[in-house]
Amino acid sequence: MFTIETFKVIAALAVFALALAALTATRRVWRLSFTARTLIALIAGAAFGVALQLVFGPETKAGAGGEVRKWINIIAQLFVKSLQMLVAPLVLISIINAVNKFSSQKEGIKKALRVIGFLLGTTAISAVIAIVFTRVFNLSARDLIEYSAQESKTPDVAATLLNLIPNNLFAALSSNAVLPVVFFAALAGFVTLALKKERPEIADPIDRSLSFAHDFVLKAAGIIIDFTPYGILAIITVRAASGSGAFIIQLGLIIAACFAALAAVFVLHLGIAAVMGTAPAAF
Repeated sequence: MFTIETFKVIAALAVFALALAALTATRRVWRLSFTARTLIALIAGAAFGVALQLVFGPETKAGAGGEVRKWINIIAQLFVKSLQMLVAPLVLISIINAVNKFSSQKEGIKKALRVIGFLLGTTAISAVIAIVFTRVFNLSARDLIEYSAQESKTPDVAATLLNLIPNNLFAALSSNAVLPVVFFAALAGFVTLALKKERPEIADPIDRSLSFAHDFVLKAAGIIIDFTPYGILAIITVRAASGSGAFIIQLGLIIAACFAALAAVFVLHLGIAAVMGTAPAAF
């Protein structure tokens, strides 16, 4: 039976569809940048989510409003799952391809140790920056996600090191366990170098195959990333519709903190460029 609530659901979904079409117009007609379109999607999602709360009231979480959120959440989850799907293949192929480009295993090990050391150092500094800005902006996820407080446990270092080697590569890939995938990818890269040295005739097919695989995953990632504004619109709409005024405030603080942290990291990279002999202005 067609009721007023059914009409509201259909109207809300129609408005959301128009918002998706408007996002497409910002790219194809108005030629706005990716960043501008993403920010527009974020603001529009927050506004539309608040509007859903005003229209459906208590039924935003269950009932007619919950039905609207369910359908919009399909787009949000498709976007999130698509990104998660590409993490492991992207890491795996990128590392194998990078190691394969070394002229020898000795060079590969030397550069790999330098890169790992550099990454560990910059990761530590980035972690400190994140902690500082989290404290400065007093950030909390309490109003953003549904969770239950749990006691955190300090990970055992020995167990962490052992977990670097996957018992099952496919299990590591399916669970997006990045560190085991990195370990296997590095091992596979050095094995590839050894095979190319023993059998020079297979070097060219291996190089071309890895280059194609690398281009393939990068192209796939690029296609999915192009849909970021649509995913952001859906994600923020769903969260804003089921949140409160505190959600909007906390979201604004997180965005401000992100930009502040990115500025700090950019300054860090300018310093690294200067130390490495590159003029900061040119960088």
